[in-house]
Amino acid sequence: MQEKPIKFSPVKDRILQVIDLKGDNPNKFYVKSGVTRGVLTQKNGISEKNIARILDTYHNINPAWLLTGKGEMLLRSSDGSSKVEEPAV
Repeated sequence: MQEKPIKFSPVKDRILQVIDLKGDNPNKFYVKSGVTRGVLTQKNGISEKNIARILDTYHNINPAWLLTGKGEMLLRSSDGSSKVEEPAV
């Protein structure tokens, strides 16, 4: 019997894209963001609290893109560049 691959929610798929773009792995992501370990592999959705943590961790992520998939992944800075910034410590 063939196992079906885990189908993530579209939002979780986009979070995984951000993690990949940043060069992180899920474990590093969980530590940096404070999101509970395993959230990205659960079949259910993701909470507003966790979305807020992600946006707080990755400042240049476009919230509209994260939630809907529409628009650019990264917000543009005042100089027109787009990059994922490290959170201020």
